[in-house]
Amino acid sequence: MSNFLSKAYPNENKYLILGHLTFLTLLVFAFILAKERVIFVDSGAQIFEFIRDESFAIYVRRYSMYLSQILPVLAVKLHLPLSVVIYAYSLSMPIIGYTLWLITVYFLKNQRIGILMLFVMLGIRHTFFHAISETFQLMFFATFLYAWLFQTRNEQASIVSKTIYYLIATLFITLCIFIHPVAIFFILFILGLYLLSKDIPLFQKVLISIIAVGMIVLKFLDTSPKGHDAGFMISMSDFFNRALHLFVHRSSGWYFGKLADFYWMPLLMFVFSLLSYWKKKKYWYFAFVSGFVMLFWVITVVIYAPGDSTIGMERSYLPLFFFCGLPFMIEVFPALSAKWNKVFFIGLTVLLIAGFTKIAVASVPYTQRLEKIGQIAALANQLDKKKILMNEETARQVFPRVDSWGLGFESMIYSTLKGMDTTVNMYIVEHIDLLEAAYQDPGIHFAVPWWPYWQIDALNPHYFRLPKQLPSVLVLENGEMVIKDLSF
Repeated sequence: MSNFLSKAYPNENKYLILGHLTFLTLLVFAFILAKERVIFVDSGAQIFEFIRDESFAIYVRRYSMYLSQILPVLAVKLHLPLSVVIYAYSLSMPIIGYTLWLITVYFLKNQRIGILMLFVMLGIRHTFFHAISETFQLMFFATFLYAWLFQTRNEQASIVSKTIYYLIATLFITLCIFIHPVAIFFILFILGLYLLSKDIPLFQKVLISIIAVGMIVLKFLDTSPKGHDAGFMISMSDFFNRALHLFVHRSSGWYFGKLADFYWMPLLMFVFSLLSYWKKKKYWYFAFVSGFVMLFWVITVVIYAPGDSTIGMERSYLPLFFFCGLPFMIEVFPALSAKWNKVFFIGLTVLLIAGFTKIAVASVPYTQRLEKIGQIAALANQLDKKKILMNEETARQVFPRVDSWGLGFESMIYSTLKGMDTTVNMYIVEHIDLLEAAYQDPGIHFAVPWWPYWQIDALNPHYFRLPKQLPSVLVLENGEMVIKDLSF
């Protein structure tokens, strides 16, 4: 198949080489920093559940996560070493992204959309260390969906070819919709460009529209009113109240604070795309793209008005690289002269190198955190005290720069990498002197704040060996970590 959007441009092989190098670098980073990516909050909790149940762990009905869980779950079922499970999980999504890029540039022959996939790496820093990140995965699914939908359509194509076209389109619409609520924006954006295209037969527009809208409706019907995804919804009155004060929210402050770091890139592409639309008198495209991007920005600011973690805020604005990058690659990039094409290539290369460099710099607190967990585990193993509690004040001093709500799982995974007999369970409590009676049960280990007590007997014996004992407490004395017996 060829792509009617994929016109030849000078030295296209250099972009293929850049694409290979980008994804290979992503794989190398995902391998080297696997522990930092996987043994952290949601990802650590998910991999712990893989091991405990030897099965998939799908959160809040985001069924598309099955795809990225195949390798780690398979490793667990084969009882491969814990380190292999961690590497399999860390590498899964980069492998999926690389595979979709290969299909896009070599099978669909859409070099421009292949370049668009590289933009994903320009919008992440700390998000890289959230291996479970659905938005990161969605960027690849949605980009491939666009490339697939905008193939050359031959009205004389066989029934089999047409059937495959609609089946693959349905598959990737489904993968997008059921991975994260923000996917609705991706689908509507792609659908808008699909409907505006003059090269697509009316029947195909209608059928794809029915499939896309149908999946969106199905997603809403499948979302629990009290579930996690429903939490993104706010009342209309709250929406308008927040919208009237856009520039005072923490979410908008975070965006403008990072504008000089990386959000200038989608903003610049957005401006150039609109200028091109206006110059070519493509007023419908101008109105749709400008309105959609600005509306998305406003909704993002409003929804995340109270602010979020660095990862949360970075992830929430990541789609801008898709919404602004796609029109740029379709509308502006083909019109570049050989000279400006060279400038663009050099600039993109430099930005990708800078992006990976900043990911490496961002890794420092995650690495330091694991090292601190390792130090506590070593001390605990010396004293044969395998269940360690600490209060919030101690935790803030020990782990000053990274969220620690997942410490119960993370500590067990990281400490067990040295061997099953070195498993240590650490947990943070608000007040040591106000512990519940459940903490006195030697048969439990500690997990997460909303589900703190899990049975030691339910641990997977192929991976964890935690003795049944009462917990001890970690305190700081003159800056030194000390483990003491706990009096109930």
